[in-house]
Amino acid sequence: MNYSIVSIIIFTLILLFGLDALVFAQKFTISQYPTDNISVDRIGDKVYMWRTMENKTYEYNIKTGIEKISRFKDVPIFSNKKHIAVYYDNATLFYDFEKDSTYSIPDVVYDRHFLSFSPNDSGIVTKEKDRLTYYSFTKKKKYTTDIYLTTPWPPNSWSSDTTLLTLNLDKTGINELNCITGVQKTIFTVNSGTIYWFNHSVGSEFISYSLLLEKDNNPKIHRYYIKAQKDSIIFDISKDVPQCNVPVFLSFVCMKWSPDNKKFSFISYFYTISASQSFCFYSESNKTKMFGDCYSALFTDTYEWLNNDTIIYIDKGVYGYNLNNNTSAVLEDITIPSKLKLSNYPNPFNSSTIISFTLTRNSHVIIKIYDVLGREVKEIANDYYTEGYHSINFKENNLSSGMYLLRLITNENVITKKMILQK
Repeated sequence: MNYSIVSIIIFTLILLFGLDALVFAQKFTISQYPTDNISVDRIGDKVYMWRTMENKTYEYNIKTGIEKISRFKDVPIFSNKKHIAVYYDNATLFYDFEKDSTYSIPDVVYDRHFLSFSPNDSGIVTKEKDRLTYYSFTKKKKYTTDIYLTTPWPPNSWSSDTTLLTLNLDKTGINELNCITGVQKTIFTVNSGTIYWFNHSVGSEFISYSLLLEKDNNPKIHRYYIKAQKDSIIFDISKDVPQCNVPVFLSFVCMKWSPDNKKFSFISYFYTISASQSFCFYSESNKTKMFGDCYSALFTDTYEWLNNDTIIYIDKGVYGYNLNNNTSAVLEDITIPSKLKLSNYPNPFNSSTIISFTLTRNSHVIIKIYDVLGREVKEIANDYYTEGYHSINFKENNLSSGMYLLRLITNENVITKKMILQK
């Protein structure tokens, strides 16, 4: 069977079953201003952004696209089920959106790096004099543990409404801490290496974690099943993303479950280059997808889930990814320029084709061609373009017949189109 026939078969299958494994996630822009911290109000559909250069907090309404200076003097931290936020303004303050009222709890110390609400909002954990403390809203009482906290990364994970999972001191294992009694027990330890990041979703039977510098230089997502006391690997970059099998990865960070616990997103952390990439594990299909190429300049270790399909992250400015490969879900809530266009003619083409695109505003533009396996085969453009219509004459450069993906990246959006080369 020759390559042309194989390409036709692949193309037919893609038409029948979709481009789910190949289409890049829909990216959108919230703000291009340098931002140092963000938080997400899922109930109110707002993103809060702290800009150190201005010493101000801004809030962005996802549905209306309107940005304004926030009432909060700091980026608020939101509870999980109630519409309540905690922030700092000369004291630790709580704001109840439903009642439109502010109140304080004197015993609660504000430290945004360690502060979080329990899963059912019955209490809050924070750090006081380097010790982890827990305040129970139901008992109206503070409990101080003997656990010393020195670094906020990785963040602690709740295992119940009153217990936390924390790294032990040498980062070779994970302990469960009872926030009320202060008693902790070891859940498991790794056989070799140290744990770089971990995450546990309340009610799940496993803990996901990554190690610092795997022996083979290929980072992996490990999963430890608590009851079965069994360890396994659910993602190995050398096997699942072979085109990125290069010895520059350090580990994975920012492991977070979507609100419905069906998607598990994480960020790659590079060792020798200033870039990273976003991955998402889909529990229902047991598959992991990478959004973008191996060396995308995604400078972030901070992101939040906006809903079950979308993450909001800092990359100097504030941007988002729709991880469901369904741009209509984003377009319903977020204003994205509709006049941004990308096409090529003729398509299919033989030796050359005209790639044309229309910009809604001045922007830096990257245009690349990928094969059906998601591997980059050609960069067409990487330059600054003005608003309006542009065209590029692309001449086939020793490419084989088959289907390819044409991808345009701007400051505000990403578009991917199919193109077919027939010799």
